[in-house]
Amino acid sequence: SEPAIPLPPIPGATDGLPSAAVTEPAPTAAFTLAEPGNPLSAQALNPPQSLTQPAGPPETPSPAAAPPKQSETAAASAPPPPKPLIDRLAELPTDAVWGSRTLAALWGVALEPGGEQCQTIKPLGLRCLNFEGDWQTLLTLDHPALLELNLPDRTIRLVPLVRLDHAQPVLDLAGSQVVVPLDDLLPLWRGKAQLVWHPPSGYSGSMQLGERGPDVRWLREKLAAPVKAGQEDRYDAQLQNRVIVFQQRHGLQQDGSAGPLTLITLMAPLAAGGPRLGSTANSPQN
Repeated sequence: SEPAIPLPPIPGATDGLPSAAVTEPAPTAAFTLAEPGNPLSAQALNPPQSLTQPAGPPETPSPAAAPPKQSETAAASAPPPPKPLIDRLAELPTDAVWGSRTLAALWGVALEPGGEQCQTIKPLGLRCLNFEGDWQTLLTLDHPALLELNLPDRTIRLVPLVRLDHAQPVLDLAGSQVVVPLDDLLPLWRGKAQLVWHPPSGYSGSMQLGERGPDVRWLREKLAAPVKAGQEDRYDAQLQNRVIVFQQRHGLQQDGSAGPLTLITLMAPLAAGGPRLGSTANSPQN
């Protein structure tokens, strides 16, 4: 073989360092080719998984979180409980504007801003009635009403009673109709209310003994009271007796005068237009 030709040294390459410092490192076992008869070379092709510790058993995945119980899910999705009636009433306006508008709207009348209900409805043949009595008498009238409710803080709210739902009152709480248990309502109501009604044609006020007019004629016809010829429009003793019998039958004050309570009760079966509470239709059947 030809003699090796020495390479010239690179200036400064080995200055101050031993010759081994610049030699290339020997190939590691991971890159050593397998040789026949050399078991170490076969191991070198399959090095251990970890250089620091042997591989342990495979990790067990953590169990999935248990689903929430059905009762917990239902509780989380349930709506919040309704506010007590006292709290809802306390949130309402203290004036009668919104209540009067609601009551008038049931009769198809739109109150103008600042309009007074009783004056607005009068040209339409309707009248206001300031009622004072018990709950059963109010139901007998079968008309929506503006209830005067007294709150524990001594303030008053005028709340529309718009209808009955299976003998339970339905109140309009500023646009939201709510069924209120009667046992919750009656402690707040002291018997005062205002309602709208439609008097008979020619009505000018309560009819009493000795009066004459077309409304007296109408009353006589409704009660089928006997009369002498030419006295049909006169409020005589026979008509007065018929009125007293009617008042007694319906639990009204038996004074013999045909006032608003008597006339409203007399007209209720006629269903002469206008809204009704539905006290007969919605009362529970015994």
